[in-house]
Amino acid sequence: MDDTSTAAVLNLLQTVYAAVRVDLGIDSPNNYILHKEVMPQTLNSTFPVTAVTPANPDNIGLTSYLYSIWSNPNATDSSGVDSSWMWQFLPEMIASGPAAIQVVYLCHVQSRKSPGSLIISILVAVLSMFSSGWAIYLLAIGTFAKRYPECMLSFSPVFVD
Repeated sequence: MDDTSTAAVLNLLQTVYAAVRVDLGIDSPNNYILHKEVMPQTLNSTFPVTAVTPANPDNIGLTSYLYSIWSNPNATDSSGVDSSWMWQFLPEMIASGPAAIQVVYLCHVQSRKSPGSLIISILVAVLSMFSSGWAIYLLAIGTFAKRYPECMLSFSPVFVD
């Protein structure tokens, strides 16, 4: 990553992180979705000036559209587009506390497997591990063979008439 993409990627990561915390019901003080006053410390409001950034009179970078929408949801942008339309679809963001996960187990009582089921389970586990190991071995040998083709001459079969 370079200076031109760092600010945008960090804004994206902060947004995903904040959305996941809201989805899990975590109300942390640095979540800008729930607490708008921490947005200036969390998101980048502008992106740096680069050779491909359009020129502007103040010589500052591009304004983050995400930052401008979240900081002032009723404003219109420079092209006259009203960004308040999306707020009607978003509910009021209130985290009521941590999420409660309820898991229902199908079997409440432990019991032994039958001998046939036990043998099949062990065979499937062993064969899947063996096939994974074999695939890794073939990948390593193939990489070695492509990297050092002169070594493969000694492994070539010799046919005698």
